[in-house]
Amino acid sequence: MLGSACAIGGWGALRTSDGRRAFGKATLSNPKLIWAFGWAALGSKLITQMRVLQDVFATTPLTGRQWALCLLPGVILLALGELGKLVLRARRPHRPPVVLPRQRTPEPGRVAQTG
Repeated sequence: MLGSACAIGGWGALRTSDGRRAFGKATLSNPKLIWAFGWAALGSKLITQMRVLQDVFATTPLTGRQWALCLLPGVILLALGELGKLVLRARRPHRPPVVLPRQRTPEPGRVAQTG
């Protein structure tokens, strides 16, 4: 389950075509997304470690190596997505910043005239 959550996160990283990073400000500042991943991780751990939940979901305890194998595909997919976006950003032609002309600000107490 946790591997699935990581794979979905990796797929999301590949899906963003505008070159934004998966761990950018928008992702890390989204509390709902952080909570969703936290609950998925906690649920995965509990379902495979608690005897009652093992019986309900027909699971068995996982070793450290098995946890690593569950996480590996998602981590690889995420890394490949980030690497692909890095290559795309490097190949994109660089545009110089657009400089807009300064607008005069009215003196204090005067209204700016448009025209």
